[in-house]
Amino acid sequence: MKSWRGFQRQRYIVVRCLKAGAILVYQKHYQVLGWYDSVEDLLYGATLPTMVETTLLPIGDKITYDGILLRFNIHFGSGSRKNLNEEYSYARRHGQILTSFNPVPAPARPVPPTTSDHRPAVQAIQQAAEKLRGGGTRPLHSPALAMLRWSAQLAASSLEDAPDPQDIRKQLGQIRKAFTQIDRILYEGDS
Repeated sequence: MKSWRGFQRQRYIVVRCLKAGAILVYQKHYQVLGWYDSVEDLLYGATLPTMVETTLLPIGDKITYDGILLRFNIHFGSGSRKNLNEEYSYARRHGQILTSFNPVPAPARPVPPTTSDHRPAVQAIQQAAEKLRGGGTRPLHSPALAMLRWSAQLAASSLEDAPDPQDIRKQLGQIRKAFTQIDRILYEGDS
């Protein structure tokens, strides 16, 4: 019981209920086992993701909750659900779901062997794309060149040893923005 000191009630978002435990999110992803009732049993009929308030507690090398689960009647829109699912998938693929509060040394990530290093070519494309700016007489120039620049940045980010997910999301957002502008120009041209 002494190990429970300092743990506070917190609001979490339940994104999955699995056999191995429910996945709760607050800044990190936690795999939570039920002490008496599973989280899934207490959320019976709730649409995931859903927001709850509880206290997470360590039990040996597992995480459980205090048995009190307050559910909020909050609806998550499609964009929020998509982001939560993407973050969960990323955390699952990269072993970032915490199953214990005990510190575990991070395993060394092996760098997959590559048949060739594309970095010099991508860097050259990126430098050339940065020099290209819109303008001109055709409305497609500016968004098409913006898409090229952001795509080159995305390619460069993907070749880093540890790509930053926030940078990649920003680059994808800019590519989508340019795509939407191009699509709008083409649609208006068809009308």
